[in-house]
Amino acid sequence: MAAKETALRTAMSMSCRATTRTVPLVLAGRPFASGLGTHACSVIVVRLPAGAKRLTGWCGVNESPLTRRYSNPAVFCVEVAGKPVWRSGEQRVSDKPARVDVKLGGRREFTLRAEASDINYVHAVWA
Repeated sequence: MAAKETALRTAMSMSCRATTRTVPLVLAGRPFASGLGTHACSVIVVRLPAGAKRLTGWCGVNESPLTRRYSNPAVFCVEVAGKPVWRSGEQRVSDKPARVDVKLGGRREFTLRAEASDINYVHAVWA
């Protein structure tokens, strides 16, 4: 797993179990032991070996001293077959994480998007 995480961080500015700055994943004071940390604006295409029925989790802007001071809001989106099927409201670092609960209907691929008008210090978390 460590080699895979290093490749992700280097090639795509994405990290498993930490943000792109290797800061722990924390949403509104709640730490998460697993998840993906990346910058907004980002597009993550997830391909699964077998079809999945459902995607559940949380998303938001990571909380750290830098993001509390400088971060801008982000909007998170899940797409299936190229169409948006779930969208968060505007998420700020101080907001409770948005709950993701999407029926995938046996699909083997979906896309996670994090969008922001100003990407400075917008560390997006999918947990």
